[in-house]
Amino acid sequence: MGDSYEKVLETLKPNNRITKTIEGGGIRAEGYSTMTKDCRVKYFIFQGKDGLQQVKYEPAPNLSVSNKCQ
Repeated sequence: MGDSYEKVLETLKPNNRITKTIEGGGIRAEGYSTMTKDCRVKYFIFQGKDGLQQVKYEPAPNLSVSNKCQ
């Protein structure tokens, strides 16, 4: 927690599809989750200078692991 918006965005880009961004406020991405071994929708919430404050993962049954979570 506390990572900058830019750092999280750069970390996500190689292995996730960024579906929505709110500059400095939030990121929504879709991709594979090594924790649950399936595809997930991932939300990253930021709070000004405090950086990353919350991460939330939701199931994404419409995405397929065999199709690289797309």
